[in-house]
Amino acid sequence: MVNAKRVLATEEPPDAIGSVFFGGEHNGSMLQICQSLEWIRYTNQILRSKKVFVLTGTASLIRAECFERIYELRGYYYNEQSITEDFTMTLDLKEVGTKMVSPLSCSCLTEMMPSWKLLFLQRRRWYLGALQQIVQREWTQVMRPYLFQQLLLLISVFSFMLMILFSIYLAFTGDMIFDLFWAMIGIIFMAERITTVWTKGWHARLFAALMIPELIYSFILQISYLDALRQLLMGSKGSWNHV
Repeated sequence: MVNAKRVLATEEPPDAIGSVFFGGEHNGSMLQICQSLEWIRYTNQILRSKKVFVLTGTASLIRAECFERIYELRGYYYNEQSITEDFTMTLDLKEVGTKMVSPLSCSCLTEMMPSWKLLFLQRRRWYLGALQQIVQREWTQVMRPYLFQQLLLLISVFSFMLMILFSIYLAFTGDMIFDLFWAMIGIIFMAERITTVWTKGWHARLFAALMIPELIYSFILQISYLDALRQLLMGSKGSWNHV
């Protein structure tokens, strides 16, 4: 709160201040380490882009008049029907012209899922909530970056799944061979994984270099996206499934 007040005291104060978040104390399991590294990379993305994709529901400070403008536009202050309330609120705030920031000085700890099942349920809800907003809202200028983001996510999910299926096919047919080009691509990918968690210390760098744990983690996230897409097509409203 103290750091947020300092941001509000600047010459051109924002209307809303979000926070960057990190994983709290974890038990050293592969699952919770992967979550912790994911949040570090997400924070670095925010700092590089200087853009706020979502005002985190964990800790945000928003001017009351912004909610008044939302009420005039939408007929509510806060959409209680949304299963991803922070994402929906961010879109509502952007549509009424809210200036928002998520400075590194405003940080908090977020809850990490203790099991793969709960991670799957959490991410499925997040993905479904985002997809619901995409199909329910008008595709205004505010929505364009999110539409592009969903398009890239869809492409990446299906590309990842095709790569897995093709690799399994080559392994079973005995046609998998060493290729220098793809080996170099793998090295570049490994370097990206390591450098994006460099500030976390050598434990994080070593874990990122292993690659396999985070590939398994990514696979679970992408399975949850596909199931969220299935729910959307079947008209499911989704549920919280909170820990």
